[in-house]
Amino acid sequence: MDLDVTPFDTLQMIHFVWAGLVVLTLLLLAMMSTRWGQSQPLGKCAFLSLLAHLLLGVYSTTIPMVNASLGYAESEELTISSVEQVVEIDPDELDAERAQVPSFDPDQTPAEDPMPTPVVEPVTRSLPSPMPLESPQAASLEPVQQPAELDRLVESLFPAREVRPELPQLPEPAPVPPPEARRTKTPEPSSAKIAEAIPAEAPEKPLDVPQIEAAPVAQTRQPAGPVDSRPEQTAKSEVTPAEASTTPRTPAPPIREVERAVSSANPAPAGPIAVGRARTALDPLPAMYQLRVAQDRPRVVQKNGGSDRTEGAVTAALLWLAANQNDDGRWEAVRHGGGRELMVQGRNRGGAGAKADTGITGLALLAFLGAGHTHRQGDHRAAVRQGIDYLMAVQADDGCLSGGAELYAHMYCHGMASFALSECYAMTGDPALELAVKRALRYIVNSQHPANGGWRYHPGDRGDTSVLGWQLMALKSGDAAGIPIPADTRDGMIRYLKSVSQGQHGGLASYRAGELESRTMTAEALASRQFLGMSRQNPAGDEAGDYLLGELPSHDRVNYYYWYYATLANYQLGGRHWKTWNVALSRTLVDAQQTTGALAGSWNPNDVWGGYGGRVYSTATAALCLEIYYRYLPLYQEVPAGE
Repeated sequence: MDLDVTPFDTLQMIHFVWAGLVVLTLLLLAMMSTRWGQSQPLGKCAFLSLLAHLLLGVYSTTIPMVNASLGYAESEELTISSVEQVVEIDPDELDAERAQVPSFDPDQTPAEDPMPTPVVEPVTRSLPSPMPLESPQAASLEPVQQPAELDRLVESLFPAREVRPELPQLPEPAPVPPPEARRTKTPEPSSAKIAEAIPAEAPEKPLDVPQIEAAPVAQTRQPAGPVDSRPEQTAKSEVTPAEASTTPRTPAPPIREVERAVSSANPAPAGPIAVGRARTALDPLPAMYQLRVAQDRPRVVQKNGGSDRTEGAVTAALLWLAANQNDDGRWEAVRHGGGRELMVQGRNRGGAGAKADTGITGLALLAFLGAGHTHRQGDHRAAVRQGIDYLMAVQADDGCLSGGAELYAHMYCHGMASFALSECYAMTGDPALELAVKRALRYIVNSQHPANGGWRYHPGDRGDTSVLGWQLMALKSGDAAGIPIPADTRDGMIRYLKSVSQGQHGGLASYRAGELESRTMTAEALASRQFLGMSRQNPAGDEAGDYLLGELPSHDRVNYYYWYYATLANYQLGGRHWKTWNVALSRTLVDAQQTTGALAGSWNPNDVWGGYGGRVYSTATAALCLEIYYRYLPLYQEVPAGE
């Protein structure tokens, strides 16, 4: 078997391969020194890798050709025979054959080339100038530091994900001492009054409802001119000597100091909250509050579904609240069992109510206001005055009323405290409250999320339905006092409520958009829609009401927060929704109220959120539920309440 290997001219092919390697090197250098190397790295790497493999493959085939170019590929005839055959070669014949082989001249082109060498066109595209290279002797062995380029490369390959900030860990609340250790007053007199106020199961005669006396200031104060121009007797406190002997109060209420400042030095805050004419004491009481001071309030209570027992429970609750007010005017959450972490819904809120004194004080004040008591009229005007003094004293310059509340309780406390101040101002028109109310409402407006229109734990947070309800009611009360809700703020609230609406008619609601509906959030959203002007004919109202009737108040599932908003909403719906809800509510609350001892008149904080708010929270919220019969005028007059 004979194999013949013939020579092959490969000089041009070798030049082409090496030229490709040089071009590849230049491209790599260009990537390192130009912006082209900083964009789309994966595509360029794939392209250059393919090109490099192609060139290296071609290069590997040229190794025999390179050997031939070095003189190892002369034309020789090789004869391969089996091992049995002996081949004898005559040296003279070999020299003669070699003499016949033409010599190879690289500068001479054959007449007929069976494989013409391909002509390589010169590259006309200009390449970026390569980076200057140092000589091998001067090259440094230290690695090249290129942090900026590497960072951009990593960032383009692996985009950074959104990192949510960790919520701060709140300290555990201090142990709650018993009330006796924090209280110097003896509760026996108040307990006796409370026991007398709570009627038996079937009283022999109706319980008299306290008549709200007319405010003496409204008869003498001039609507124009400085407040100091009033007669001397109108500037004195309305507290009687008997009240002063049993309930010590500060001799110079801050309200009077602020009243003088408002009339002389302090301008109204700038912005949308400052528009409109604020209410004065000579203006008639807003219609939504008129049932609170109606002369025939016992008849109103009976008509709307209340009874002597519900009124007795309210009277006892207000007596307990007044007896357990701190001397500085606040109701202290921790003192009455607030700030206990119960891991509601499996979430640790760090005992959110431990520093929620402004919010708890706001709820207590709302309970007094709901029964017609203000700092100018009513049997509890002294307690209301000192509570208002406390809130105004702790208000920050930007209007915030959260006090020392942390994280989860911040906007809750501001909303509840603002609600109380606004409602008190709407009921009295006292100019001493105007500046504080406008600042508080402006803080709410500025804290609204600009996109979804809600509020949450801190200003600017994306909203949740629970926090929104309290801000809305504060703004609504300010609107009743002549401080209109800005159009953008109202539109934002409506937009948010639509985002959490669920159900066939949009009557159900969730805590936040995209979550499952719940009865508590449905109740709060329904009440919010009603106060924003939702029509009674809207099918969303009946859809929500039917859903709420699926969980009526009972001793087995105590939830004062849910009961408060469901009571507001069902009362406005009227008809079968209110009748069914009210029967269960009034029976459950009246039966659960404490009737003996130092806790007589209060409700145990044994509900879902009672660990955070404590006994003042549960008592004030339960009292507000039982005041519903006259707390607000029914919004839908065409549907008589209680029928």
